Amino acid sequence: ATTVTNYTSYYSTYIQNSAVGKKAMTKISKADCQIIFNKMMDDGLKHTTMANLKSCLNCIFECAIDDDIIVKNPVKNIRLPQTEKKKREAVPQAQISLFMDYVRESYRFSFAYPVFLVLFNTGLRIGELISLTWNDVDMKAGTVSIDHQLIYKNYGDGCKFHISTPK
Repeated sequence: ATTVTNYTSYYSTYIQNSAVGKKAMTKISKADCQIIFNKMMDDGLKHTTMANLKSCLNCIFECAIDDDIIVKNPVKNIRLPQTEKKKREAVPQAQISLFMDYVRESYRFSFAYPVFLVLFNTGLRIGELISLTWNDVDMKAGTVSIDHQLIYKNYGDGCKFHISTPK
């Protein structure tokens, strides 16, 4: 579901009103595609985001080749602009301890202490945690099965909670 939302956003933001979105598939050039990625870089998007869009476009153009609509894939050898990679760092243990002490001692937030304890000690995503039921817990084996997540999304029927597969 998240991938579909991202691709829809990419389309409406970068493809729909660009040369790629306005031209017949047989007229799209490598330069038309490169402009899209340069704009993404100018907008501050990360290399992985651009790589995801390139992969999606590559699939579309490869299908067009298979269907004899085009002869050559215009994104095949495109070089994505390199962006600065920020190294991700885990929250230092001292900050986790400070946060957990505050939550545990807080009149207002102490009810959430067990939730944060589980999150910090398992690496679960929020949707995975809130979807857990006792059926997911095996006390004898000492395991918890993570095979679904709870998401809040609009699938055309208004925003509602839906069970989905985890990442």
